[in-house]
Amino acid sequence: MLHDIYSSFLAPLLPLLIEKLGMSLSISALLEIIRRIPTLFNPYFALLAEKNGVKYFVILTPAVTVVCMSLIGLAPSYSVLFILLFVSGINSALFHIPSPVMIKEASGNKIGTGMSCFMVGGESDHCW
Repeated sequence: MLHDIYSSFLAPLLPLLIEKLGMSLSISALLEIIRRIPTLFNPYFALLAEKNGVKYFVILTPAVTVVCMSLIGLAPSYSVLFILLFVSGINSALFHIPSPVMIKEASGNKIGTGMSCFMVGGESDHCW
């Protein structure tokens, strides 16, 4: 839940970022695209997760996302903002690839219930 809440910080901060950095609407639309580009590399991230311990991705990536998304309001330029959002996107991909596998293993015979609880945590950021 923490990962997805921090990942959704861009939309409410966008008007402030536009004013602070004097961004055009085209550049501001590009911000979400930059954050989503790393999902194109999901197959490669999945290979990386298979070779390394997946639990480390699930443990570390929310912390990195929290830091990156917390710093976007302090970004002094487009380039720093782009880097923070790109790193946040990489962490989002690295979190969402191994998580369902871990949920399946932890749920035992109740995979549907386990996945439902996982999905409620991720979707709760849309209820705020």
